[in-house]
Amino acid sequence: MSNPGQFKDFNKSANDLLTKVFPKKTGANTWAIELELAPTKHNKFGGKISNVGGQSTGEVSSEVNIEDFGITSKVLFKTDKPTLEASWKVSDKIPVDGLSAKVHFDATNASQTAGLSLNYAHEFLTLNGRVYVPVAVQLLDFATDIANQDTRLDLDLVFKHSDYKFVLGGQTKLSFPSNGERRIDESVVSLGYRDGKLFAPSLTYKQTSGAKESQSVSAVFTSQPGDTQYVGQLDYELGSKKTVATVGLLYPIVDGATVRAKINSQKEAGLGYSKQISSATKLDFGTLFQLNTDKNVTIDAAFNLNLKFTQ
Repeated sequence: MSNPGQFKDFNKSANDLLTKVFPKKTGANTWAIELELAPTKHNKFGGKISNVGGQSTGEVSSEVNIEDFGITSKVLFKTDKPTLEASWKVSDKIPVDGLSAKVHFDATNASQTAGLSLNYAHEFLTLNGRVYVPVAVQLLDFATDIANQDTRLDLDLVFKHSDYKFVLGGQTKLSFPSNGERRIDESVVSLGYRDGKLFAPSLTYKQTSGAKESQSVSAVFTSQPGDTQYVGQLDYELGSKKTVATVGLLYPIVDGATVRAKINSQKEAGLGYSKQISSATKLDFGTLFQLNTDKNVTIDAAFNLNLKFTQ
């Protein structure tokens, strides 16, 4: 039996169909050009220039594998909101089957943390945990507002037994303030049914606390991976009793291109197009339209264009 997979991928096919390619919201057009280089199997370099509503930003990333020491290093730097993410994976040095670890260092203008993450993969279970430990000493010039940071812990798991078609997943995010009590920032529980035939339904409950306190339930019905895919999603917020229904479709056309369409009860509709122009070039284009009827009938629109080159 195969591993049940990661919790972040619990509804990945549905999320990708409804969010990839499309703009996040109307009112701001977006375009981006990406470049990814992999000169050897041990090295990968990337660069990206993006423009959102007329404001351009850039980012560079690198990934280096040192197999002799079992170490993988990843570094990401962004120009708009200076960000540094570095990790070192040391899986070959742990004498436990299925257990791997990473050492992390992350920094932005408002945070600077070091930490450790562990991943355990079993045929029935996948378990992830990561701890963020604040680093109070300023190590980078742009990390200027790091005085008030909490120690944080993220946990998630996915469980599936070979005798049953149900899969259970959960996630929690905890904070440990230096001068306060432990706080649960977010908790998520998901239950899915995977029969490998037609649809893969799932039900998710999510609760967040703090400034964005909310409780919500989501039901997702997605077709199994295939040439044509369908998605139906229903989101309900318990406090405001707000309900949003969304349906989406992915349909293949000639030469390996695909078109996407989605519509929801908030009077939003989107159309998207993806094309692998060559083995090294991919084009994604999406539009989003929203009908406003509050005063006068108007239509807001936005587009998203992404061109990626790989070598």
